[in-house]
Amino acid sequence: MSKKADTGKKGKKGKADAEASVELNEEGLPTGPQLVSLHDHPTAAAKIRKAKGYGGLIAFALITYGSTSKGASLPDALLRGLVAGVIGLHVTWLAAVIAARRILKAQTVALVEHALATRGPGAGRS
Repeated sequence: MSKKADTGKKGKKGKADAEASVELNEEGLPTGPQLVSLHDHPTAAAKIRKAKGYGGLIAFALITYGSTSKGASLPDALLRGLVAGVIGLHVTWLAAVIAARRILKAQTVALVEHALATRGPGAGRS
């Protein structure tokens, strides 16, 4: 006998409804694997947002400074800096997402290995 538990996401249609319901067993525990997206992870989401901001600002500042120091007019330098800032934001976002996925995967593997090691050899197997 399985029950459906609502995780609190109401008002969204489609895929969000499918993700919001979780199959529970008789003990009230989830039956399937529960994956956390980078958007929902408390530290990964914040670090990705922070990296995006710094990446965009650094790219904007470097290109604007470089353009003005080589003699470009201010409007041209600002336009180049703006384009570089947008590109820098996206490149940094991609790098941050790749790094966060690898870090979370490594943390998950380490946690599972630790849990298996603390259970003892052959525990829970039939």
